[in-house]
Amino acid sequence: RLTLTESVINEGQRLGWLMLEYHLSPFWSRLPQYGIIAGVVLLALLSVAFLLSRLLKSSIIDPLGRLAETSRAVARSKDRQVRAVQRANDEIGHLTDAFNDMLSTIQAREQALEESTRQLLEALMVARMSPWIWDVDEGVISWGGHEDRVFGSAGKPRDRTLEAFLQVVHPADQASVEEGLRRAAASGQRCDLDFRVLDPGGRTRWLTLRGQSADGSAGGASRVVGLVMDVTDRRQLEEQLLQSQKLEAIGRLAGGVAHDFNNLLTGILGYAGFALKAMASNHPARNDILEIERAGVRAAALTGQLLSYARRQMVAPKIVRLDELVQNLENLLQRLIGEDIVLETRHADDLWTTRIDPGQFEQVIINLAVNGRDAMPNGGQLTVETRNC
Repeated sequence: RLTLTESVINEGQRLGWLMLEYHLSPFWSRLPQYGIIAGVVLLALLSVAFLLSRLLKSSIIDPLGRLAETSRAVARSKDRQVRAVQRANDEIGHLTDAFNDMLSTIQAREQALEESTRQLLEALMVARMSPWIWDVDEGVISWGGHEDRVFGSAGKPRDRTLEAFLQVVHPADQASVEEGLRRAAASGQRCDLDFRVLDPGGRTRWLTLRGQSADGSAGGASRVVGLVMDVTDRRQLEEQLLQSQKLEAIGRLAGGVAHDFNNLLTGILGYAGFALKAMASNHPARNDILEIERAGVRAAALTGQLLSYARRQMVAPKIVRLDELVQNLENLLQRLIGEDIVLETRHADDLWTTRIDPGQFEQVIINLAVNGRDAMPNGGQLTVETRNC
């Protein structure tokens, strides 16, 4: 039997003892029933737990696992075309849709970024530009990958140091380039530098370098960024423009001098004519006056060529023979092209006459001769030929 004893206390005083006595024989007789009931309840709980775990696994754990595996696959392969499979239209399904939409958005933005980058690189390639970044603290210049097109046969810098870059620059420009870069790094101001590089063949090429400190501060910058581009063609055009302006000035001067000289020749030829008319045919000075008149006529023709060259002569077309005009130009052309170029003229025997302004025609031949001279810096042969066509 089982005896339970408990003291009875009221307001701090023990009143007595309470004893409960229970006979165990009925309990032992009911124990198997209790075991069966407990086993049934435990089996039911295990069954419910198993069903709940299968339900959680199929509806939550497996979809989340597949979603996590998809995200790991995207992270490993960098392939934004991978998509997670939606198995149900529940919260996990909505999360899968949102994940797929996020991948689609990232893919579209990456494609747009790649297209923009491609267009930018093509534009830099066409413009013969290259971006550059100078890390002032590290002393390293990083180029944007197009330095081969910019520096060309002069060769890109052998490494990414400032000293290697300066070695590519023309020796006469190295000091100014270094000073401009360091001033931009120290003050935060823009640097606009035009400098030369030398090809292995000795040909000079012009580059322009633009840059500014990355933070724009005036207390010293840690990085300077910018662009470098090949401006050789632009420089050549500028030099040609300057040369043409010089030639235009010379032409205006020659035109003014020729115009004034032509006025003097008018008086010389007029008075020579008066003298010839007043002289007898057997006068001993008549031949001298005739030579003066012939020299004045040749000088007038020369001034006409100068006026035509200066474009100060009015257009006056007339019937001429082109071979005669070319013959009159031979001496002038030979002086223009120099001694290193041989001038040869060829004329057709049955050449047709032409209605043309002689001054304009002579100007065309002179321009062609000058262009031919410029195309043969080491000498050569210039041929002027007339024929029927």
